[in-house]
Parts: sequence; C-alpha cells; structure tokens
Amino acid sequence: MLTAHARPARRRQGERRHRSLLARAVTVAATVLALVLTLPGVAAAAPGDLDTSFSGDGKVLTDIADDDQAYDVAVQPDGKILSVGSSADNASIEGRWALTRHNADGTPDTGFGTGGTVTTAVNNMDPDLQWSEANAVALQPDGRIVVAGYSTRGYEDCCWFTVARYNSDGSLDNTFSGDGRFFADIAGPTEARDVAVDASGRIVAAGYSGGEVAVV
Repeated sequence: MLTAHARPARRRQGERRHRSLLARAVTVAATVLALVLTLPGVAAAAPGDLDTSFSGDGKVLTDIADDDQAYDVAVQPDGKILSVGSSADNASIEGRWALTRHNADGTPDTGFGTGGTVTTAVNNMDPDLQWSEANAVALQPDGRIVVAGYSTRGYEDCCWFTVARYNSDGSLDNTFSGDGRFFADIAGPTEARDVAVDASGRIVAAGYSGGEVAVV
C-alpha cells in the first residue's frame, strides 16, 4: 500500500515520464516534417497526380489546326517528348500527319519543325481528298524518327499502309524510300497501326489489310 506521501511522488514521476514521451514524439514529428520539406521530390504530389513541373500544371495543349489528335508518344534519350497523330483543316477538308516535340519541362522544342510542330501531307500525289493519320512512332539510335499510319488518296482509293522517316529536326529523310515515305502495295484497305526498329536497324510495321494482319 502506498502511503499518503508516496502517492504524490509516484504521480509526479508518471507525469514527468508522460511529458518526456510527448517531447520525444514532438521532436520526431518535427524532424520528419523537416526532412519532407527539405528533401527534393519527397513532398511531391501523390502517385497519379499531374506533375506540375511539366508546363506548370502537368498538361500541354498544342493548337495546330481545327481538329488535332495525338495517338502515340515516345521519349527520346535526352528527355524530349515526341508525339504523333493527325491535324485536320476543316476548310480544305484535309488531314495531315502531325508531329510535335516538347522539352522535358513541356515547352515546345523550337529546333523541331516550326516551333516544335511538323505537319505532313503524306500522300500528295493526287489533288483529290488528302486525309492521313499517324498511329505510331519509333526512335532509331541515330535520332531519326520512324512513323507509321495510313494515307487516303482520292475518295475511292482508301487506304495506304504508310511508313515515313524523319530526321531529328523534323524534316523528311529523303534517304528513306527516295522521299522519306513508303506506301505498301497491299490489296484492299490497309493501315499501319504500330512500328518498331529492331537491333539491326530494320523497320517493322504492323497493321491490317482488309480483315487480315499485315506486317511489313
């Protein structure tokens, strides 16, 4: 049994221990908070949140013509971001392949095309309807850019299974198929949907012809 004098002493000892534990907890919390605030990247947004270091809000919108679409993207070894798709001009009823390249921070790469953008009337061999879309992109080790998709020539000649190669500045590479563009002579409506460059530097494009798989 505790005496009347022992009880206050035991209570004071418990209070001191409680204050000591509380002080330690506060110290640990303050240390963790300091680390969170000082270590780079630790206080970043949660996984899945937009990266605000990219263009300020994590998004880039590129206005090329009336209807612009991006269908594939690749990141170069230097961190630059290359996107491919299509750009349509409603006034002329014309759709072109569209390529854009951005720096790692989301700003346009002005060393690519015009202000970071390239549009190509891929099949310009006929004055009739020109409608083309780029579906896929692959990067060569030398920096050249391979793009695959389709191109329509005229209202009844749909569609060409098409592959094109660009130089690193966005210009067509005329050492590829004579003018930078290759149209596969495959029967029926055809379209290239994906492209890759193998270890030997050969270009492999895959898509469809009618209801069958097509590989070139």
